[in-house]
Amino acid sequence: MDNRIVVCVDGSEAGGRAVEAGVELARGLGSTVDFVAVVDLQQLSGMDGALLTDEQVTGWQVAVRNRQLEAAKQLASGLETRCRVLQGNASNALHADLEHAPPRMVVVGRTGKGAVEAWFMGSVSRYLSARSPVPVLVVG
Repeated sequence: MDNRIVVCVDGSEAGGRAVEAGVELARGLGSTVDFVAVVDLQQLSGMDGALLTDEQVTGWQVAVRNRQLEAAKQLASGLETRCRVLQGNASNALHADLEHAPPRMVVVGRTGKGAVEAWFMGSVSRYLSARSPVPVLVVG
């Protein structure tokens, strides 16, 4: 296991608090920060009849995620950072990434969805908390 802290970036309010908490932890522990965002291409492909092609929508979503990652990176000035965009279902993509190269820990925001939505749609923070090979800090 290395000394990286993986911080999940999704552009939400809770995700912003997760970025702040992850950066603070990294400063205190002398860790590097690995900012990770996910683009779910399956979610984006259901736009039949839209004015944009799948490639245009995907390109737009990747650009949005890259801007979110750059904003997170600016909060971590003075720390060694890396930014990455994963593709796929957020829960599965993040879990596979953690399994492939386990960091020191992962920090993720809680979306604040209600119990019914979380039950039907799933929750990235809940999924990672149950399956991650490393400690998970869920920030509300």
